[in-house]
Amino acid sequence: MYSNFSRFFAIETIGAFLFARVLSHLPNSLEHKRAKRRRDIIMPLTIFLLEHIVIYIDWKNGKEFYAHRRGLPTGGSFSDAIAMLCMWLCEKNLLQRWQALDLGKQMYCRFVDDISIKMWVSKDKVDDMITNAAPAFSAYVLLSCVYFSM
Repeated sequence: MYSNFSRFFAIETIGAFLFARVLSHLPNSLEHKRAKRRRDIIMPLTIFLLEHIVIYIDWKNGKEFYAHRRGLPTGGSFSDAIAMLCMWLCEKNLLQRWQALDLGKQMYCRFVDDISIKMWVSKDKVDDMITNAAPAFSAYVLLSCVYFSM
């Protein structure tokens, strides 16, 4: 389910959020020191967690362990929390970029790490829209297009 989430993406997104929290407080204030301390604790733990994922499966014929090397493991106790946190942090930026590109009216929904954006544009403008949107969203989404004719 979350195998498309790269570890780098998760670490970068959470790190950027925590860094912004540190910068949002006046330097050397108590809040600044607390935010910095939280970041100093959370980031190494997050990196360790994401780099040392071991999956345990208890089959009828035996037990099996394997190291998960790509993405977040499906069914991992922390996978959905990290996926939801990363998407929540990216969602505002994604929608701001969408509006800045003026890509037309839209219907937007998200379920954990799946985003669906539906737009209404004329058929002759679809290729231009994909060309303009792809660079802005490449870090967040895989663009696919379905044509409906009326």
